[in-house]
Amino acid sequence: MVHILLDTDVCLDSIAGRDPWDVDANRIFHSSVEGVTVIFVSGLSFSNMFYLLRKAHGAKQTVNKLSPMRDLVSVSPIDEKVVDAAFSAGWPDFEDALQYYSALKSGCSIIISRNVSDYGRADELEVLSPSAFVRQFLDEGDSG
Repeated sequence: MVHILLDTDVCLDSIAGRDPWDVDANRIFHSSVEGVTVIFVSGLSFSNMFYLLRKAHGAKQTVNKLSPMRDLVSVSPIDEKVVDAAFSAGWPDFEDALQYYSALKSGCSIIISRNVSDYGRADELEVLSPSAFVRQFLDEGDSG
């Protein structure tokens, strides 16, 4: 099983049905149910998603949307070591650094993001777009 961290954008693609990206995002989430992946989402992503979705759906409906996602994933930590590493890293985007170091702490080998270029300093993990991940890791099994 491959351990992956999903960036906030991929989670939002699935939960908000953002066409055309939701197809790959949903396929990735389904891979967890199939036992192909162990998916991590950082606590930061849940906070960001709640903030964005609450504006359109209200707090209660947003929790109702996020809870099933939480049931499919493990939450990667944002603790003092992750924050300190992100501060020290000097990345252009602090949030991306937090996601990266959170993924490392969780034992992930891949980060999946539609903004692969945001992770240009990721030297210990592979960073793939959702479509690249689906092609490389999920479609292989479908062809046999």
